[in-house]
Amino acid sequence: MSAARPPNNEAKRLAALKSLQLLGTPAERRFDRLTRTAAHVLDAPIALVSLVDEDRLWFKSHYGIDVCEAPRDFSFCSHTLDSTQPLIIPDVAEDPRFVNNIFVKGSPGVRFYIGIPLRGPEEHIVGTLCVIDTKPRQPEASEIEVLQDLAEVVENELQHLELQSMSTQLESSNQKLAAIILASPLAIITCDMEQRIDVWNPSAAALFGVRANQVANQKLEAVSLSLSQKLSQLTRPLSEGEIVRDELFDVKLDGENVKNLDLSIAPLLNASNKQIGFTIVIVDVTEREQLLIKKEQEHKLLEAVLNNVDAGVAACDESGALTFFNRTAQEYVGEPVTSGAEEWAEHYQVFDATGERLLSTEELPLFRAWMGETVKDVELIVRPKDKPERTLVANASAYGGGSSKHAGAVVVLHDITTRKRLEQRLKHQAKHDSLTELPNRAAFMEILKGSISRAKRSGQVSALLFLDLDGFKAVNDTHGHHAGDEFLKIFAEHLRESVRESDTVARLAGDEFVIIVEQLKHAKADCRVITEKLLSLNTSEFSVEGGLTLKPSIGIALHRGHCSAEQLLKLADAAMYKAKKQVGGEVFIDDSCL
Repeated sequence: MSAARPPNNEAKRLAALKSLQLLGTPAERRFDRLTRTAAHVLDAPIALVSLVDEDRLWFKSHYGIDVCEAPRDFSFCSHTLDSTQPLIIPDVAEDPRFVNNIFVKGSPGVRFYIGIPLRGPEEHIVGTLCVIDTKPRQPEASEIEVLQDLAEVVENELQHLELQSMSTQLESSNQKLAAIILASPLAIITCDMEQRIDVWNPSAAALFGVRANQVANQKLEAVSLSLSQKLSQLTRPLSEGEIVRDELFDVKLDGENVKNLDLSIAPLLNASNKQIGFTIVIVDVTEREQLLIKKEQEHKLLEAVLNNVDAGVAACDESGALTFFNRTAQEYVGEPVTSGAEEWAEHYQVFDATGERLLSTEELPLFRAWMGETVKDVELIVRPKDKPERTLVANASAYGGGSSKHAGAVVVLHDITTRKRLEQRLKHQAKHDSLTELPNRAAFMEILKGSISRAKRSGQVSALLFLDLDGFKAVNDTHGHHAGDEFLKIFAEHLRESVRESDTVARLAGDEFVIIVEQLKHAKADCRVITEKLLSLNTSEFSVEGGLTLKPSIGIALHRGHCSAEQLLKLADAAMYKAKKQVGGEVFIDDSCL
């Protein structure tokens, strides 16, 4: 026995069968009457209206047997699915397709079969009207003809079911459509080719302030002349089957309020695909447009504010592209770059607070904020082309978006260049003499302590020179403090020029100066060389009116770091006074700390 192969259109055939909604339904007299008649016409014990499902035969009507279904693999009816012609098997026991069939060898002992294919939706074969006998036979032509007539009646019943199902579906669809139209927040209107209104849903009534019963059979122009005129303008593209989307502005619905409307207009077609009118869907976008205008105004206001604040503001979107760069930001770092994060990050010359290290892309505040970090009070230095260097402080963070994703990032930059310069100046003034710009006493003491520590570590001899200008008081008394100050500035400059860059010259107070000299190989001899250089300065540059010429007295304290800064300063000071007192002096060296 061989099972029939499914036809090529099996999927569509099964879909057509299921669309009849017959499978599993109770027995019906209209079908039972036909199977009974078929059995009597052929004087046979069994007649069936058999529907061929995916893996079974299901009997809508079964005369002469009690079963309601059978396996498809053992069925005779499945062999009719590829043809509209009757399948007649005079003796199934002699047919090799069915010789081992369970219905032939077992109950009911089938020997004769005739099946007339039944056409369902879209002419698909969905089953058969078949007659079965337990003995072989050859049907008469008249019997076959009557059976075909009965099969046609069955098909008519199936078509009736199909139409009934389609009608039910159509009614259901119409009800759904009506419910959608009634409940829709969109104004929905249909009218005929003369613009006579047919459908006017509640949203249309609310929009135009006119109830449905007031517009029944009215022309559209009676409700809205501007809408009627717009529809007339679009008649040609609509007649060509286009769906037109347009806008309607300044629609005065109640004589006072003005509306902005978005329109979608489509041709209304009948079953023959002929245009019989128009379908109009209207969205009232007045509030949306007003909101957009308000937001645009707010945006412009915000942009104006940001462009006039004394801070640089820049922002990027979720992709990293720059979306805002106010005027101040442009003054600080230059023109914005309309590219992705990687490119604009490399465009700007941004350094750390020391100004020595160029920041990488990942270190830039806006980039860090774009990556989700909150950046607070980060100092940086920018060196844009054709613009002055600035010191900025940056604060940045991401903004917007959901809980796991941000919409972009913003950075706010404040220029602290003036403040930093003032801080540096104050810091400089705190440790430098305002007249000579030399380190003052406080700075000198720190430097001296460091020098002592280095000498102690290295074991090398260092020296502290203490200088005092002889007769300086007479300059102030005779020529005034201004002349004295000018003299001190010139003297300080000469001291700087007379020693190495590694040596330190400082002013303690008045006309007292000190010099720290480190790493002396031949301590006293090296000191003699230094003092000779100091004393051999061109004294004419120091002379003032009245013939006064000033020279310093110099005291020197040598050490290897085994005394404190205070002790060393006292020794150098004492040595200076000894130099003043000794005849032909000017220099005295104290080596007691060696």
